Amino acid sequence: MSNFSRAKIKRGGSCIFVNNNYAKFSQEVTNISSLSIENLIEISAVSIKIKNETYYVVCFYRPPNDNRIKDSLKIFLKTFENALLKIPNNAHILLTGDLNIDNLSKSDAQRSLINILDSFNLKIVNESASRISNTSTTQIDYLITKIIHSIIN
Repeated sequence: MSNFSRAKIKRGGSCIFVNNNYAKFSQEVTNISSLSIENLIEISAVSIKIKNETYYVVCFYRPPNDNRIKDSLKIFLKTFENALLKIPNNAHILLTGDLNIDNLSKSDAQRSLINILDSFNLKIVNESASRISNTSTTQIDYLITKIIHSIIN
């Protein structure tokens, strides 16, 4: 339904598939997915209309920090915020993706992300580590929403 595929670099990108039962109620949100910047912020976005309610599902991928790209985190955060600004205020929002910002470590990047989420009344649903290795435990994969009630019936 929506994807960002890299043109210059192998691997990476983002994609959202929609179940055939919902395909006729869904459409790509190109004014959000078009904000993608290869190797900085890669976005897929769809809207789904269910029972007179509109749900925006947006998938973000931020590659691991690349110091060769000046201000890469700043560009990511600004584009992330711009994507959220394109979603109507009354819409239900579900964000997901690998942001490569560790929510378990209280860094400037983590605080900046939380400030953006707070300004949109968005909450991180998953609060435990999403990547565990022999040397580290991090939460860099996110499920974020302001949907209070269950959408699965």
